[in-house]
Amino acid sequence: MPTALIAGGPTRPDGWLMRVMADALPGWSVRPATLRRTARADALVIAGATTFATVRAPLPVLSRTTALVLAASARGLPIAFVGVGAGPLDGRIARALARTLVRAADLLVVTEEGSGELLARAGAPAPFRIGAELRWAVPAPPRHAATTATTDAIVSTDPSQLVAAALAGVPFVAVECEPRTTALARRLGQHRVAPWATEHAVAAARARATHEPPAPPAAVRGEIEAARRSLTLLRLLLSGGTSEAAGAVTGLDLHPEPWAA
Repeated sequence: MPTALIAGGPTRPDGWLMRVMADALPGWSVRPATLRRTARADALVIAGATTFATVRAPLPVLSRTTALVLAASARGLPIAFVGVGAGPLDGRIARALARTLVRAADLLVVTEEGSGELLARAGAPAPFRIGAELRWAVPAPPRHAATTATTDAIVSTDPSQLVAAALAGVPFVAVECEPRTTALARRLGQHRVAPWATEHAVAAARARATHEPPAPPAAVRGEIEAARRSLTLLRLLLSGGTSEAAGAVTGLDLHPEPWAA
């Protein structure tokens, strides 16, 4: 059985990301990535996290990701970045590492346009495929869903928690710490606050959210479909183009839009 190493998001065996990957890659063994494991792996997948950043993901994290990717590249493994985001890339080293990662990728799907713009400003080759948070591809665990569903509204910096709220039909307030949270709130018509907002401002936003509708079902379905298309492209890459899903592949938006003469 081929092995896909998973890095980026939460890689606990019972975590949502590993469940998404196990479901998306039938016939594959999915394991958390380490440098030692790249010697026996068949693919490397970076997924479900703000990978390209020096705020949410400090420079050592970016460096470790680069080491993993370069080790996989040296062995000729397919390398995919799926459902990832970008944040501020402070300093020349961080921007150089980001460019290295983008150029090494056989498949790169970011969660929203803002991440694509940040990578383009760092000098990475554009355009980028725009998908969605991979958290949309798995329902919330029953206990989590029940807890969320009994809440009037939630406030969070975590895109995974915001997605879980939307799936449970609960309004949310996104704290705009990165493009991923901003884009989720904008696309789903939910409230958002700046990361430096006062406690009073956050409480007021949450109070307003409790009296307004949750994410529209049509918007939620669109996000789920975009996440599924991202995973279909991943299956197609790892199958060498022979996946049964090949005939069902539909494109993702590109951003920044490619220049046309």
